[in-house]
Amino acid sequence: MNETDHDAGALLHDEIAEVRAAAARWRPGDAFPLLSGDAAERYRRLVAGDGHWPRTAETRWPGVVLSVAGAGAGAGTDAEAAALMLAAATGRPHQHLPLTGLPGAVRRHADGPVAVVGLADDLAGLDDWPGMLAPRLGVLTARDPAALYALVYRTLTAHAVPATRDLLVSHPFQADAREADAVGLDELEELVREPSRRLVVRSFGRECCVNLPDGVICGRSEPLTAGAAATGSAGLGRVPSCMRGGGCFRVDLEPSQRVAASDIDARTVFLHTCSSIAVGNQVFPPSANLGVGFLSGTAVAVFGAVGVHAAHLELRHEFERAQAEGLPAGDVLERMNVLGHRMHGDMGHFGLLGDPALALPTDTAPAATAPAPDTPVTRTVPVPATRPGRGVPAADPAALERLRHWHGVVLPGLLRLRWLDVPVDERRLLDLSDRLRQVALAQFSPSPGAEGMALEAELGTVHGRTMELLVEHAHTSWWDFTDSALPALRQEASRPCDCPGCGRPTATAIRYAHRVDRGLTLRVVRCRRCGMVRQSTGGPTAPRVDCAGLVQARRGTVLDFNGTLVNPGPRPGPGAIGHAFLAGAHTGLPAGRGEPVDLAAHEERAVSWQVDLTRTGARPHEHELAVFALGGKDLTVTTAWLGLLPE
Repeated sequence: MNETDHDAGALLHDEIAEVRAAAARWRPGDAFPLLSGDAAERYRRLVAGDGHWPRTAETRWPGVVLSVAGAGAGAGTDAEAAALMLAAATGRPHQHLPLTGLPGAVRRHADGPVAVVGLADDLAGLDDWPGMLAPRLGVLTARDPAALYALVYRTLTAHAVPATRDLLVSHPFQADAREADAVGLDELEELVREPSRRLVVRSFGRECCVNLPDGVICGRSEPLTAGAAATGSAGLGRVPSCMRGGGCFRVDLEPSQRVAASDIDARTVFLHTCSSIAVGNQVFPPSANLGVGFLSGTAVAVFGAVGVHAAHLELRHEFERAQAEGLPAGDVLERMNVLGHRMHGDMGHFGLLGDPALALPTDTAPAATAPAPDTPVTRTVPVPATRPGRGVPAADPAALERLRHWHGVVLPGLLRLRWLDVPVDERRLLDLSDRLRQVALAQFSPSPGAEGMALEAELGTVHGRTMELLVEHAHTSWWDFTDSALPALRQEASRPCDCPGCGRPTATAIRYAHRVDRGLTLRVVRCRRCGMVRQSTGGPTAPRVDCAGLVQARRGTVLDFNGTLVNPGPRPGPGAIGHAFLAGAHTGLPAGRGEPVDLAAHEERAVSWQVDLTRTGARPHEHELAVFALGGKDLTVTTAWLGLLPE
């Protein structure tokens, strides 16, 4: 034991067994047992610079504390000990559970704040983010026992942190970049030299990091080379490039352009970035998790997006307003989710790492009220009257049906894809539309002529050309099916479903309608673990390519990428399929391929592409692969991931 002051609020121990023994005897007001190491030292810098640790005080918080046992023998001992001290200090009941019992317990206590305590590796065995089961749930988690005990101690002494600064870090592309304290890593490094009360980060991110133009805020606390040899092998699922031995996926950065989240001193953090809360719904190992990285530092509460997220400035304002009112963290979370769901449906969900019953006082004035989101506009365009034709010569019913389909469905549908940043040969499509009208009028003359057959042959090449343009566009850009159009889409319906990628009940099938073009509907399957799994402008009968969500291959080899082309619908016709690595031209991956196909009704057939990785300069990393199917007016995109391994 490393004890220097009998009146100290905490005692440092050198052995975990000493911490566990002290925790078993601990009562509110006693010195809190901590394990010597980085986690305790970071907090010491903030509050114990003079050698005196703040003392915990017995209080009463609402809700319940649940702790989770691990899978191995004796696992969960530290989670239970830390949770018992948290519950005793705050006057809450405590229950220690096996991992399989946690969902049921959360549901039973969902009407109040639920604090879940457990090590990140143990909680990774959950099927989903547990906050989906209770509106005011927070997870207190860490990568090792020392950090977990330190987190509970910081939670109980959060008011002792002297920080008063509030910081906003925003990517230059965000709407609030002009008012940000930092828009790049060069400015952020200066700002994080002193502790902050609240840090808001609005940028583009993923489960392991936040992206800035000149650097990243990284979820890993150790050097990037740590653990590379142990994890750089096939069979481990999705692993970031740094854990495969390939360095950071940002090939444009030097090692000095990475700031570890655990090195940023912030009491409360709001990560307005995709997938920043990933416990139970994680795809990467917990050692790379961004939110857990902040809890490995000095943070006591981390708010962030669960899965792929649609950001809006008003959501940041709602967070700041709720915090300014001094609400407990769980109430802040609930307010954010109510507004997020109203604005963006299932793509507006937030989660909390930290105790939901913890209320942090603030003297920050509420943010100015932003304009309310657009409300749907009801169109009142009158429908013109029609009358049956008179004296019209009989025409071939089958030919008319094909013309109606191309004129009223296919060509307009392909042009609508422009809303979704899909390149089309617009001039050619409009020219074909003009010719189609001429052919249609000719059907009602005594001699329809041969122009109809020639036109049908040319129409059959439209899908192949559209696929070529799309594959090239995706290969040379960070193309995203919904990114550019999302502000103009309104969620109409959603339902839970199993994820086609991981098979877990963590997905939501969402239907969007375009606010301007009423003929455009988008259906997506979004998994809180895998991200966007499938996106389609069609319904259940739209053609698609089913494939594995993750394939592993080594550099220097040729990958046989296999899938199944499925046309569930009754209509045969021309179509196209293809694949492309998003931004593959910039990451050193080979160009994709698009090809026309003839679709038979109710068809399933095997398809295969060879992906030549013998000359690739891409880093060992998770690379996103878009797999396309186009039939009629409908485009379906299935997301797969290439786990690229070293030679």
